[in-house]
Amino acid sequence: QEVRRNSEENKYVFGEFGDQWAPLRDAYERPPCSKCKDHRAAVTIGLGGLHSGAPWHFHNAVFVEVLHGAKHFALLPPGDAAIHEITEVIAGLSQWHWHLEKREEMEKAGKLSEMIECTIHPGELLYFPDGWHHGVVNMADYTAFVSTFVERDDDAHEGRGPKPQSQPAWVG
Repeated sequence: QEVRRNSEENKYVFGEFGDQWAPLRDAYERPPCSKCKDHRAAVTIGLGGLHSGAPWHFHNAVFVEVLHGAKHFALLPPGDAAIHEITEVIAGLSQWHWHLEKREEMEKAGKLSEMIECTIHPGELLYFPDGWHHGVVNMADYTAFVSTFVERDDDAHEGRGPKPQSQPAWVG
């Protein structure tokens, strides 16, 4: 199916999928972090076709691993000035169409100077911290991936613990 301009009209499978998917989630070797080993992490499975994906959004820290295909990430740090325009002006636009229709004008206006991009492939692991705005485009006929969402560290965010990592990191 061709990717539609409205992100809500695109087919993209993503989630925990209840008990029937538990054997797959349980068999997955989680990323090497202390919180990833127990209930403080949620393992989700995703599958999407070419140019499907997730439009700009944010959430807690996450590790993403591609099992088949490739995923392109565009990331903006928390508090970046472009986030307002992205959330208010182009809400609902598919990430693929954002790249085609809006990205160039935002770049020419100097609004994406802090944006970080990467494409991950099988065998690579991407981590990004809490609150990083990001949009994702699947870059193969189909892309299968696992995301491990990590529970927020409230102590660290209130200055009572170690400072959370401030930059995304990927391992290949």
